[in-house]
Amino acid sequence: MDGDRPSLLERAPWVRRHKLDVREYYRMGEAGIFAPGERVELIEGDYRSEHPTPTDVLLLIEVADSSLRYDRSVKLPLHAHHGIPEVWIVNIGEGVVEMYRDAIDETYRMAPRASRGEVLEPTALPGLRIAVTEVLG
Repeated sequence: MDGDRPSLLERAPWVRRHKLDVREYYRMGEAGIFAPGERVELIEGDYRSEHPTPTDVLLLIEVADSSLRYDRSVKLPLHAHHGIPEVWIVNIGEGVVEMYRDAIDETYRMAPRASRGEVLEPTALPGLRIAVTEVLG
């Protein structure tokens, strides 16, 4: 946390959260605490022995239907803050893919949205072309 500035998660009081570490998270899964199909997400967690780095992530894709507000206002700034180079939000409700690149502090420069009939090309995976129709179904 930067001085008195609240963390990104603290700035979203409408988000229900519980702090635990990675070890506790895995133990909960092993104990069967999470019901089948229950949505559980470890945010700002780490690998078993070290924290992941932006170089571990070539492209991060969030699929958003009911979670669009959360993905844009909480997760996207977290990804930018941690230097994830490219994030796509598959916006199911609007039928588009939002592409975010060039992280600066807690924001991204947003590339134009892509819709059906267009092709996506991840920056870190040159030559890979993905039809938006394939992503949206």
